Amino acid sequence: MENIMVEKLNRQMDGSEWSWSNLNKLCWAIGSISGSMSEDQERRVLVIIIKDLLSLCELKRGKDNKAVVASNIMYVVGQYPRFLKAHWKFLKTVANKLFEFMHELHEGVRDMACDTFVTIAQKCRRHFIAHQPGEASPFVDEIIANAESITSDLMPQQVNRFCEAVGYLISAQLNTQTQAMLISGLMKPYNDEWNSLVQKVGENINVLEDLNVVKQLGNILRVNVSACGAVGKGFISQVGNIYIDMLGLYKAVSEIISSCVARDGAIATKYANVRAMRTIKKEALRLVDTYVKHCDGEVAAVNENMVPPLLEAVLADYAQNVPPARDAEVLKTVNTITGALGGLMTDKIPIVFDSLFESTINMINQDFTDYPEHRLAIYQLLQTINQKCFSALLNLPPQQFRFMVMSIMWGFKHTHRDVADVALTITQDMINNFNMCDRSISDAFFKAYFVELLNEIIVVLADNEHKSSFKPQYMVLARMVRLIDSNQITAPLFDASQPENSGLDNGMYVRQSIANLLATAFANLTQRQIE
Repeated sequence: MENIMVEKLNRQMDGSEWSWSNLNKLCWAIGSISGSMSEDQERRVLVIIIKDLLSLCELKRGKDNKAVVASNIMYVVGQYPRFLKAHWKFLKTVANKLFEFMHELHEGVRDMACDTFVTIAQKCRRHFIAHQPGEASPFVDEIIANAESITSDLMPQQVNRFCEAVGYLISAQLNTQTQAMLISGLMKPYNDEWNSLVQKVGENINVLEDLNVVKQLGNILRVNVSACGAVGKGFISQVGNIYIDMLGLYKAVSEIISSCVARDGAIATKYANVRAMRTIKKEALRLVDTYVKHCDGEVAAVNENMVPPLLEAVLADYAQNVPPARDAEVLKTVNTITGALGGLMTDKIPIVFDSLFESTINMINQDFTDYPEHRLAIYQLLQTINQKCFSALLNLPPQQFRFMVMSIMWGFKHTHRDVADVALTITQDMINNFNMCDRSISDAFFKAYFVELLNEIIVVLADNEHKSSFKPQYMVLARMVRLIDSNQITAPLFDASQPENSGLDNGMYVRQSIANLLATAFANLTQRQIE
């Protein structure tokens, strides 16, 4: 295998098999066998391959050819973390070479350099934060100190990748104080720019009419999101620095967007400045969402310090906006918070319902296709509330509770499998939750909704357009039938005061209901076939 790889590479060198496609295939093959050789063999082969690839890069003329070779060098190096970990000087040389590539005029090379740096940072992070022999300080300190110079030629999305990579390095630092200092160093230039822009906005709100200012603010928030996802919960020191200003900015751009929509109608959501301001809102929500996903052990602090001002800023804004101006990220972020905080969110569910649920359902209940992000997100939020804060649902007003149940039925009628499956999961979870409630509560629920739910489940089961969700459909049906067969529902599901219902029990009544439904839906079936 070693000889084959080296021979193939030599043919690239002498030009007999040179082509972008052949080189890409060869380097992919070299990368794919990482870990299959002994450490000594891997070291020997990799040294030969890297030397030949560097020579090939020198030999080739034309920036596109050089870019292809350079990209393949970066790919191969990134696939061999064991070798990099065992040879610190080589790892440092590779990192510095990646930083050089980040200044290349060919944008594809810069993209590949950033992606490879992320890969190496994920796999070799501890080596960057350790104090290596012969080094004055950990290499991560040098990277952060030179970050502005390294990223000077990168596009905003490439800067995000660079900061993500450095975030992975910082996450390996277990000392909380040292980690906070590293985060502060990485984010300092962005914080300085942020503070300057926020101060200008505070002095004159009309600054937000400048599209460049709005884009700069959005880019800074994106950098925070990228770094936060990599660092994890230690990023709270940075989140705390900008959180209040970020929510203030959220409210400010929301007011501007609302005034534009009020003046020009829904078409205003298509304006360039409005889209840029909505980016600020979305990135602010993504930052909260990203941090909360990593906040293990800090849920009490999140509940006390982050959630109340966030809900104040976003809920009323979402409810009052026209549908095209509502951001699905609001639903996703509240879903993440509810999942992380669990029972701590129970007291906040009523206002969440008032602001988010009905307004979103009214956006999507006209068809099965509009607002796909909102459509899935609202059902995922309802699923999380049902799992984590079920007691809050018991306190909903009857009209609102019925609206919720009807919305769940609407959900599993979707032909979009993701939405239908979530709605069916909610149905089964809700049935199980009510079955474990006090008997008076469960009897009231089943008496009001059991037969209606059963009928709707059978309708979608018999509909060929919903066959992709057959498994969760029959699981819900099986659970409902099991409740009847095991007499776990004690209250009569029918009007026992009617003379024609005398002698009925729930099992007989449900069988009659199913038979009547099938006879109505399938006129070609005989009574014997239905039975």
